[in-house]
Amino acid sequence: MTEELEQLLKNLKLRRILEIYDEQLRVADKDDISYSEFLTRLEKEIEDRTAELVAEATGKPVTPSVLEVPDAEKERAAARAAKPAEEAEPAE
Repeated sequence: MTEELEQLLKNLKLRRILEIYDEQLRVADKDDISYSEFLTRLEKEIEDRTAELVAEATGKPVTPSVLEVPDAEKERAAARAAKPAEEAEPAE
């Protein structure tokens, strides 16, 4: 994370987002996921934590997230399967 992003999140009083970002960055590095999947996971985690806070504040049950997080292994397998087909196409 850049110092600029860290300072911006602190200025906006979004320290929890800062923690979630760091946590998801570590997971993304470990799982070797794409940038788009990283962003999807980050957004889902933020949405889940926000839903928990809203439920806690209102006394209502937690509303589950509607975001689907793609499976990294399935995504890689699909990319590997598509690669030979792309290589077989003649170049124009």
